[in-house]
Amino acid sequence: MNDLISRQAAIDVEGLDEQIRCEMCRNPMHTNRGCDGNCKYDEKLYERIMQILGERIKPLSSAQLEPICINLNEPIKVKLTDWGKRIYYHRYDRINRMAGREICKARFPREDENGYTEFQLWCFIELYGEHMGMTLPNVIEPLEIVYER
Repeated sequence: MNDLISRQAAIDVEGLDEQIRCEMCRNPMHTNRGCDGNCKYDEKLYERIMQILGERIKPLSSAQLEPICINLNEPIKVKLTDWGKRIYYHRYDRINRMAGREICKARFPREDENGYTEFQLWCFIELYGEHMGMTLPNVIEPLEIVYER
């Protein structure tokens, strides 16, 4: 149990098995099926584990959270969905209609070998801002923006 927990979060796992014990025989609990002494199912195991872990999790202090300053001209990378690529392709349609001719040629976004498209941050916001929201289809997937300093 300690290996799994220590890989998942910054939790002090020293002596954790000693704190999670069977209510019947006080042997260390290793699963929700009971203890090493084969006692009956312990219904309160989950609650005890969550309480102990909650006490051991070290909350981040505000001193550990350093603000990151990003210039709007900085490049970012995203993986566009098919919907995001379609929006990119048709981004000049309105300008071309207003001009009465094709003054800006439509093209699909360039992707690197990992499927990422690079934008200046402000360009991404300008193009996709109106297409992003709670009930709208995602324009990027995964929902991550990659910023490399």
